[in-house]
Amino acid sequence: AADISVILSYYKLCDDVKDDRSIKAFFARIPYLRAVKKASHKHSLVAKSIKDNLEELFKLEKEKCSAIDMVAHPFAQLTSDIFAGFSPVLDKLGYNIGRYIYIADAYNDLDDDKKSKSYNPFLNYDDEYLNSMDFEKRVLGTFNMNLNAISDSYSKLPIKKNKAILDNIIYLGLRYKTEQFFSNGGKNDKSL
Repeated sequence: AADISVILSYYKLCDDVKDDRSIKAFFARIPYLRAVKKASHKHSLVAKSIKDNLEELFKLEKEKCSAIDMVAHPFAQLTSDIFAGFSPVLDKLGYNIGRYIYIADAYNDLDDDKKSKSYNPFLNYDDEYLNSMDFEKRVLGTFNMNLNAISDSYSKLPIKKNKAILDNIIYLGLRYKTEQFFSNGGKNDKSL
């Protein structure tokens, strides 16, 4: 987990350099170089997946792809590949959690991205539709479909330790967080 965290953190900083031309992120990558090389050597397939999928995601974002499912796929595939070595069920769970995270982040950042004119796959719609109940229903439907897929995969795992805590996160926590998005305008929740 620590190795994967180092790899993800490094590529997040690389993405910040590309996206924002962040000097801070540019220099923050330096301490990671040695650890990333070591972690990537130990987990070469996962490291390659992270690199390749983040590059694909960056390419789709740069092209301003408007299809949320298409843009969410590389991040979902990345999280799937992290868990794939453990079991096929974790592979599916990882995919759907990654998809949920990407879509939740895009929805959560919608107002900020609109103001800053940053890329967001939801911004291909006009303002009237973005502020309509139809848009919220559509996004809520996407979240619910994703949450059902997460719950389905999770229910197939033979969990013995910390089951009550994990059940709470999967069955209650994710649904609660989703409900927060849609209450009181719910976007821009910094706890995401």
